[in-house]
Amino acid sequence: MSMRRLSVAWNVMCMNIFYHINMYLSPVGLFQLSIDPASSNKRMRIEYTAEPDNSALSAPFIVYSDADLLISNSDSDNVPESEKQLLPNLLEQGWLARQHLLRYQPDNVKSRQLNKEISAYFNPSRFATRRVHANNVDGLNAPFNPSGFHFGKADRTEITVKLWHKAWGSKPLPRVQLFVNISPIDRQHYVIVPDCELQLNQCLTPFALMSGLHLLLLTPGTRYRLGFNSLLAYASVNHLHLHLWRSEPVCLATGCEIVPLDSDIGLYTFPLDRMPVRTMVFELDSGEQDSVNLLHSRVMSAVVACQRANVPHNLIAGRTLSDSDSCGRLRVCLFPRQPARYCLDSAYCVAVAELSGQLIVQDADTFDQLTVADVLASYAKCSVSEDQFEDLRQSYRQILKQQSQCQS
Repeated sequence: MSMRRLSVAWNVMCMNIFYHINMYLSPVGLFQLSIDPASSNKRMRIEYTAEPDNSALSAPFIVYSDADLLISNSDSDNVPESEKQLLPNLLEQGWLARQHLLRYQPDNVKSRQLNKEISAYFNPSRFATRRVHANNVDGLNAPFNPSGFHFGKADRTEITVKLWHKAWGSKPLPRVQLFVNISPIDRQHYVIVPDCELQLNQCLTPFALMSGLHLLLLTPGTRYRLGFNSLLAYASVNHLHLHLWRSEPVCLATGCEIVPLDSDIGLYTFPLDRMPVRTMVFELDSGEQDSVNLLHSRVMSAVVACQRANVPHNLIAGRTLSDSDSCGRLRVCLFPRQPARYCLDSAYCVAVAELSGQLIVQDADTFDQLTVADVLASYAKCSVSEDQFEDLRQSYRQILKQQSQCQS
């Protein structure tokens, strides 16, 4: 091995070790991701700079700051429509330019509305063409396998957009990359890969979560969804990634009412008669940047509670639809769940899309006969028990307490 390759391998290994030691031995330190307020003093629109990839399809490079985040109605109302639509337009253009890379066309998928929040999609092609399935793992922290498929091996022309926040440093680098999902669940389905070269396993990090939340806050309206599947919760690749896709304005995860669980620490849940899987729900409290940091800290604390307990989990985020808030309030739903492994014979899998209300079905009879009651019953089967949920709830409270003590 050359000295250069040895140096790169050593750096990657050290950064991976640092992350996992920090997560398990000093979780409080994970959440210090608040952006320097000085980076937002001057409003800076998202910039578009072309960065050639030595390929026919060059991905646009977007440089942004906190001032570009559409957190509230006032943010949205004060921004020209052309600027609000910059990222959505770039995503749309990138999607259209990469149609030849898709293994099938989601526009041709047959769908059926079960109610206003749940839909079924007959899409056997997705089951047949997905790259790999991370089934041979024993826990949430299974190590990254460089010999298996990972996004560093993907065709570079699949990269649709690259992002850089001004507070990350003076020299923009493609720290967050969006790949077009070549086996999409819906129109405009992307895979978000943060710090691709670090070769992190599929264990959600604070930076990855904040990057995903920022993407939602850079897009107006309620059509975009953010998703994450942990290992043993239908993650298909053991390389850190999230999903972003565009769908109907209303879905179950963002449309269902919520009830207080521990409202003093920002924790809510769904009524079990409406959403029969025990869920930790968080919402943006106000239109200030500090509220984004607080939301991130709370969600990450709940994720770490799951990671510590080796409890598989799915995460869904999106804007809620409201008559009084045209911008939409950001909501994040964390679903601790029973372990699950992909099965080729399954009519459908209850993963992140399904928990949002989009059932991807591979069996024609199931598609034709599926009812809302069937869907809710499948949700209930994957839920953690009441005792497990209570343990996670107490762990979440304890992690927040540790953070508070560290910051005081």
